[in-house]
Amino acid sequence: EVYVYALASPVSQVVVRRRSVAGGQLDLEIVKCLDGRGRDIQTRTRLARGSYQVSGFTLYDTRSAPKRVYQPYLADSGDCDDALPEGVLFQQYRYDGLDRPIGMIEPDADLYGDATVTRTEFAPLRTLTFDGEDADPASPHADTPTVTHVDGLGRLVAVDRYLAPDAFETTALTYDTLGRLRGYRDAAGNEKVQTYDLIDRTVRVDDPNSGVTTFEYDDAGNLVARTDARGETVAQAFDGQDRILERWDPADREGSLVHWQHDVAPGCEAAVCTNLEGEVGVIEWPGGSERFGYDARGRSLYVGRTLDGFEFVTTAAYDNADRLVATTYPDGRTIERSYDDASRLVGIDGVLTAMTYDARNLPATAVRSDGSETRWAYDVRMRLAEMETLGVDRSALQAYGYQRDRAGHLDAIADTSAVGPSAGALFTLDAWYRTTEVAFDDETLTWGFDAIDNVTAQRSSAGAASAAHRGAFAYGQDAGPNAVTGVGDTALTYDAAGYQTGRGAVELAWDYQGRLRSVGDRAVFEYGPAELRTAKTEDGSRTLYPQADLDVRDGISTLYVRSGRTRIARFESDALATALLPDLNEDERIDAGDAVLAAADERGALLWSSARRLLMETGPELTHLHHDHLGSVTVATDGEVLGKRQFHPNGTVRAGAVGDVDVYGFTGQEADATTGMVRFQFRYLDLLTGRWASADPAFATLSGGNVGAWGE
Repeated sequence: EVYVYALASPVSQVVVRRRSVAGGQLDLEIVKCLDGRGRDIQTRTRLARGSYQVSGFTLYDTRSAPKRVYQPYLADSGDCDDALPEGVLFQQYRYDGLDRPIGMIEPDADLYGDATVTRTEFAPLRTLTFDGEDADPASPHADTPTVTHVDGLGRLVAVDRYLAPDAFETTALTYDTLGRLRGYRDAAGNEKVQTYDLIDRTVRVDDPNSGVTTFEYDDAGNLVARTDARGETVAQAFDGQDRILERWDPADREGSLVHWQHDVAPGCEAAVCTNLEGEVGVIEWPGGSERFGYDARGRSLYVGRTLDGFEFVTTAAYDNADRLVATTYPDGRTIERSYDDASRLVGIDGVLTAMTYDARNLPATAVRSDGSETRWAYDVRMRLAEMETLGVDRSALQAYGYQRDRAGHLDAIADTSAVGPSAGALFTLDAWYRTTEVAFDDETLTWGFDAIDNVTAQRSSAGAASAAHRGAFAYGQDAGPNAVTGVGDTALTYDAAGYQTGRGAVELAWDYQGRLRSVGDRAVFEYGPAELRTAKTEDGSRTLYPQADLDVRDGISTLYVRSGRTRIARFESDALATALLPDLNEDERIDAGDAVLAAADERGALLWSSARRLLMETGPELTHLHHDHLGSVTVATDGEVLGKRQFHPNGTVRAGAVGDVDVYGFTGQEADATTGMVRFQFRYLDLLTGRWASADPAFATLSGGNVGAWGE
């Protein structure tokens, strides 16, 4: 990097230049602009010769509080602007005489007829916060603020949420005699309590949904044991540098031990497992292991994950600006990426032909290699307003228009495409912004809620003909206050720690870390060192997860290509099949002939693999995946439409789906056939209830960072 300092009045510059190729030109440039007080007033990033993206342009008041914050815009040079940009939208902030923020004005008068104004009112020991809907007299949610109360020490002690101007529910926070956060009491009287040791470490939590959890620490403050309400303990050991060495189940150490080795990788060639000083070299667990290699900058170059006795190797390459430019996957395929001078993704070789951005630095178009194209447009507040996916013949495969309220919630979706089920919908929300009604073209869904946000009913105007119709929900029978115990005729049961153990006739089992292990005799799930699966066996079909973007189902690999966190395409291959399964007739592929020759215990897997190979050979090698605003995978194409679907708000697939899309669906997550759930990273979303199958681990303990946050 090269730094150039240019002191001037009224604006000074710090220019940072980098090389994308070592020894090459200084082709990447960022200009940071500061005023005489050292305040950042704008950043200018070079996009190309004569084109710069300006972001963060801020006008300060005399007390150095932001008065105006402008949206990004384009300029033709790296010279800092010392005058306010003309024609650029901005948010305007207001403060009282004590420099407390009391409101913000949005640049959306053309959208709503008058500008959205948020408002904060301060009163003795309480603060009233009005969002754009609360502050709008014409809104159905007018005068329903969130009110926070503090005590004389400035500690948050209660939060009032208004459903109507004269009706609210309160969540109260409590503290112990030493001023530490003790817990909360919700609107139904359910209380969470946590206790501490003499050096303020949490040692016990009594949660209404997950029961009593205890924590033990070593002398360095590392968590060495966590025991939940089931009596299941997660034990851990650390080295002298507080790095984790082991994690295990004390009831089955040999069958559960996960072992980390730092700085070294025994058995791995030095040319492969490189630059391990201060890094994890090897992780081993029952049924698998991982080995790592890094470059001199600490960037991951090599990951070798061994599952079912086979090492799946993934390697990566970067440019001099630390951008990932190529990844080679275990099936031998290499995916190359290209970027513009602002390090924005503009292409993926063989998948994404071109990607463009608008003047506000938001994605504008994405052209795929099969000829399909997605276009995005945004409103004056930079919120998604339109999304359109066009086919090769330029017909609309998806064409969504989004209408939002002043607080940013969806009021309506218009769908003008002619393919498959329509996503058009009208949304009704209550003052807590819980969805109470969604009107589709073929049905209307309604929801009821109680004071602690439990869904009390979910119904469809189509009745039992709808996959989303549930009827009344029951709570509280031998479960936590937020655990659904009955939906229609289906009973749900939970263990003492809040994990769902029964779903009608289906039994679910969880391991000592709270990871789903099995579903009756139909499915078994396996894990590595953390919460992510390494394998699943479902009705005789086996899937391995050797890499975040690679699934191997019965020997047939599916490589997903991502743009950001979104899967935009998949490649299918049988390159790994004979390495994972026995090629008994020695024809260099897995087919029905191998199944005929196999022993009985191998025959099922070989039949699954041969069937998948036939499907792969009759389908496209490359399939493009397209999404809605939630990231749900809704359309699959290969130049033609292979499938299209839409989802209900609870994640079930709506009627009218055509063709086949992908196993990853609602919000981009994988749905399991045997569980009736959608697998997220840390929890499972139960499609029967639209609720989680376990308590949220992010809120296992309370802190200043998560009190009042979503999900508690």
